[in-house]
Amino acid sequence: MNFKLFKKKLKSEKGVTGIDIVVASTIILVSMGVIISIYTNINNANKSVTRKSGATRVATQIVEKIDMFYYDQLVDELKKFTSSLDPDYCYFLRDASTPALPENGTYIIKTISDTNVGSAQSFLGVKIPRGYTLNCVVKNSFGTNEVEGYDLVKTISVKVQFDVAGVTKEVALTTVKGREKVEKRNNLPKTDLSSRDITGLVEVTFLKKTNSLSGTTFTKVTPTDPSWYNYDEDGIRAAYMVVTTDTFTPEFNADGELDISSTRARQNMYIWIPACEVVGPSPNYKVKYGYLNTDREVKTINVVRSNDSSDKLGLLTVDESSTINNILGDHVAGRWVPYNSYGTSYNILTHVIN
Repeated sequence: MNFKLFKKKLKSEKGVTGIDIVVASTIILVSMGVIISIYTNINNANKSVTRKSGATRVATQIVEKIDMFYYDQLVDELKKFTSSLDPDYCYFLRDASTPALPENGTYIIKTISDTNVGSAQSFLGVKIPRGYTLNCVVKNSFGTNEVEGYDLVKTISVKVQFDVAGVTKEVALTTVKGREKVEKRNNLPKTDLSSRDITGLVEVTFLKKTNSLSGTTFTKVTPTDPSWYNYDEDGIRAAYMVVTTDTFTPEFNADGELDISSTRARQNMYIWIPACEVVGPSPNYKVKYGYLNTDREVKTINVVRSNDSSDKLGLLTVDESSTINNILGDHVAGRWVPYNSYGTSYNILTHVIN
């Protein structure tokens, strides 16, 4: 082989030199670094979106669960959680500023792997998936007046944290839970008689019942009169009405008292029956009242202040553990019924409340 000719070819511009190889390799390495960086960023972004969606789902489910519970039911569920903590994954940091409310504080659940996910790694019935940390803060919102200083409203902050590429991110939601505003008897419609087929309705007159030595009378009142429909510690004052139709006109005396001596008058007179159950042997009947159109009983409880369990405020709330067998049927909040109705439960109830 002619060495001089070979050397000449290497020195020509058409050949490949060591410099060319180095430059090409450098370009390839730089390009690969850029491609890998872009791929990693895209992959991390996809992971972040996926993890964030999972965190949002968990946080939303917890907020929805909180909304489903009655106020006292939520408190009971929080107390159950703190009484059965798994010390390896679940923590509770009690709020020392509200000693009378042991459910207030910070709830932390950190799930490591699927094999460690069990009942202890659930919060209010919501499973915390692998790789997520729940941080839930429960505290009371207190107003400035006397009543607002009691355990009436809780603010609940839900944070679900997750790591992506060594960076901790979170989804945060906040909700407010207030005690149900409960009345002993459900609010009644003033003129709604849709539950009865009354033809030719002309006018409705509101009545209150008065018992005296001369007998029972029903007197005209306005629907805003507290004696017409009211609950207090001494008992219940029932709501009555009489309707004027195109074939019947009720008669009142000079004192505004209704004459109910006729059958027709009694047929056009109605009493409001709330959702309730009449229990107990005669004559010691007891009335259990329902909450709205649910089958849950209304009960009286004592609500404490945040820092003084001996300072109590009595009010009505929903007893999530007690149900009623509504004499009106399922999912009925109340109904106007004829005063001379022959239903046994109706008769017993009107006897008890009057």
